[in-house]
Amino acid sequence: MDIKELTVDPFGEDGILYYHEVTREQRDLDDSMECLSWNYYNESTYDLGEGSGGCPPLAFNTRIVSPDGLTCADTGEEQLSLPGSSSFRVWAEGPNFHIDTEETQDDNKIGNQTRHILGHNGQAGGSTILREPITLAIWRWAGHPASRTAFARTRSNVWDTEYGEGTWMAHDVLMPYKTQFQKEELPEMTEVREGYGDPFGGWWEAQCEWSDGDNCDDTSFNEDIDIVANTPWEDGFADDIADVVDIQSHNLYMCLSALTGTCDDALHAYNNVVWALVDGIWTLLPWSTDISLDHPWCPQGVEYGGWDTISQGCFSDEDCWRPSIENCRSLVNQFEDEGVAERIVTEVCTDLTAADLERDPDSETCAVALDSLLARPDTLREELDNMESFLENGGFSDTGWDTGL
Repeated sequence: MDIKELTVDPFGEDGILYYHEVTREQRDLDDSMECLSWNYYNESTYDLGEGSGGCPPLAFNTRIVSPDGLTCADTGEEQLSLPGSSSFRVWAEGPNFHIDTEETQDDNKIGNQTRHILGHNGQAGGSTILREPITLAIWRWAGHPASRTAFARTRSNVWDTEYGEGTWMAHDVLMPYKTQFQKEELPEMTEVREGYGDPFGGWWEAQCEWSDGDNCDDTSFNEDIDIVANTPWEDGFADDIADVVDIQSHNLYMCLSALTGTCDDALHAYNNVVWALVDGIWTLLPWSTDISLDHPWCPQGVEYGGWDTISQGCFSDEDCWRPSIENCRSLVNQFEDEGVAERIVTEVCTDLTAADLERDPDSETCAVALDSLLARPDTLREELDNMESFLENGGFSDTGWDTGL
């Protein structure tokens, strides 16, 4: 059937099959591009086979099959890229995939829903495809805007040739912060800026990743940066930037990052930072949430706080840090009282098993994630007490987190 008539929800149902087809010429060309410039991280979590490099920019087709196997459709030629830095993998090692169906064909939406699909294969340092959906589900439980996710089966003519017909992988399909996210999750969103650094701290490399009507307003964005950058870190800081930054959302982000151990976040690592303009005010959106829940790269998690301009400004303003700490305490208590850890970990891990996509590393990740979330409330409450005492005695915040910057 026509791709626009295929009634699948890429981010709402598990078990959709994506069969990627690329030509031998395309792969050979991209194998020679050496787009991976280092080898340190290039150790796959899931077994597939030996790698040989490559990140093809186009596919001549992706066939998408509904979970029941009864309907399917072809995208035709599309942009198919292999994204990621430390999580980058070549074709033969089970890479991440980013699909953009309208890059080569107008109005070529998948099920008339989305042109963009981002699939993470959880290769970064043993993350697996479970940490991200668990963490983002906690963000959404707390009322913070965050992507929806689903588990998908992926196949390719590359893998059929190299490893045998029927070779498959599983991906965590992540809703990009683009048009469908705006329509279904955050209607007031009008722009998304993505990059690295701290825009309000004087160093920031980014681009406008999406805007409603393809009309990014750089002048207005730069004016907002100047307002925050020139606001003194003292009492009144939060009120002075209230028309520019959603400080309550920022502080909720800070609490959730600490609760879930998302150490590669915008407040501590400045790695991949996503700011969205929502009702004319800038709001941080979660990213790199696969590096969380006692991930091997940061088993110590992340302490409550942040190095970024907004966090430091808030900790200099009593009318900001007191409610921030108290709200985080309340959230942690609610998280524990409602049994959120058990419920969400069980739901996500059961969904993966029910979709017949579980692989060897996954059961261990479920256990580690649950242990992490059950133990974290007590230690986080202690951190909040220590931070409150420190600030009451005139100290200035130090998260204790050494980013090496």
